[in-house]
Amino acid sequence: MPPLPPGQAPKKVQELEQVTTTFGYKRVPLSQEMVDKLKKAGQYIEPEYFENYEVTENDLEKLQTGIDTLVESGLIDIEVLNSVRYVTYDSKYFYVVTREMHECNGEYNVEELKSNSKTGFRVFKINIAGVGAKYYEDYRGASAGLLRSEIEDTAVNSTKYPDPWVSVNSPKYKNTLNVVGIAPFGPYSRIHNDTYTYLTDAIAHEAGHIEDFINRNWKHGDPMPKAFSSTEKEEIFMEIMRKSKLLPPALLNLILTTIAESPRIKIRSMGELYAMLPDREMARLYDMAHYDKENSIFNSKLVEISANPEDENVLRKHYPTERLESGHTIGRLLLRILENEFPNFDERKKFLKGILR
Repeated sequence: MPPLPPGQAPKKVQELEQVTTTFGYKRVPLSQEMVDKLKKAGQYIEPEYFENYEVTENDLEKLQTGIDTLVESGLIDIEVLNSVRYVTYDSKYFYVVTREMHECNGEYNVEELKSNSKTGFRVFKINIAGVGAKYYEDYRGASAGLLRSEIEDTAVNSTKYPDPWVSVNSPKYKNTLNVVGIAPFGPYSRIHNDTYTYLTDAIAHEAGHIEDFINRNWKHGDPMPKAFSSTEKEEIFMEIMRKSKLLPPALLNLILTTIAESPRIKIRSMGELYAMLPDREMARLYDMAHYDKENSIFNSKLVEISANPEDENVLRKHYPTERLESGHTIGRLLLRILENEFPNFDERKKFLKGILR
């Protein structure tokens, strides 16, 4: 996921609780329409599960093991991982997994827990002063961005932002930390089953976003970066896309037209494309069953679209407009083309990094 915008939350906790929780998103109980949809799919989870959830030792073990695996893979620059704080949570505490240091201060208590990390990551438990995670949406995913004073204030030698609820456009955000907010493994895996995996789609993917931010020298509070660093580099990239024979012409035309007509979707798609570099490669290296399953689903869609080249309904069945708008789907399709063009991961990453910065 791209960075989540912090909310314009009021100061009073009882008011704040009605507006926002962990990430600054507007968090509210699921709508009845969504409840009905989840029940029909057999995926509904009672709200009490999220309201009462407490991070377990297994949650922390899964997070530490996943980070160790990402470090050992070499897919993310080590300088980036040295700066990242992975933060998982429940309604009462933040758990920070990092190579850095956190300490108690007058407002927040910090307890260092035993770490099982093989790569030097430490684990800190920090009390949440305000609102913690309590809804389905809080536990559904991960984000390269978690702006909370509990973390910024206790991080040793960090330059914290002075107010956790200022506007995202404020220059006060210039010095926020590189934080990945990530749901605990238990709720995450229960919500997604095997559709998304914790190692690839959460731990690796969000580290990819952080690396992209650092490569582009982008921080929260800066204007959104352009999709490409120059028109010349954009043309180089688009020429590769246009010449590709991997996708059916109708699908290729759909995604290229969509990003050409919407600068917002183009920016999102390129950001997701970079974050997907490590998550796809992690799956290939460490979770071949997931990798093969995704490839099988993807190939079956291409077969059906190719067999019905003039049928717009078939194309839109697999790639409806709402799925294209977030940038994830288009980013994944662009990555497929890059994988075909640059089979070697290091060459693929070098090319994309050069295009974007």
